[in-house]
Amino acid sequence: KIAALRRDTLTVGQFGQTAITGKINLASTKIVYLSIPYDAGWTAKVDGKEQEKLKINAGLTGLLLPQGAHTIEMNYELRYFKKGVYMSLFGLLAFGGLFFVFKKKNQPEA
Repeated sequence: KIAALRRDTLTVGQFGQTAITGKINLASTKIVYLSIPYDAGWTAKVDGKEQEKLKINAGLTGLLLPQGAHTIEMNYELRYFKKGVYMSLFGLLAFGGLFFVFKKKNQPEA
């Protein structure tokens, strides 16, 4: 019975907070259950191609895979990180510009 459960199991090659890779060999088309919470920040690649993620089992991630051997790559990227950096830089530039404008305006004339 244990051998049957191990047959379609993902063999993890790399496991980190933002990247997971592994290999799996499926006897038939199946949904591969990953105990990772479903989040739009995760991207999935199967055999080097972008793969649609499924929300399964009350909010966890799954992948529908055909029969055969597959390499799975999961990567996480903060969704709004780049926008936040750009907005912060813009805010600092605006603050700096206004600081110099008001500083020049408040200086007494010689």
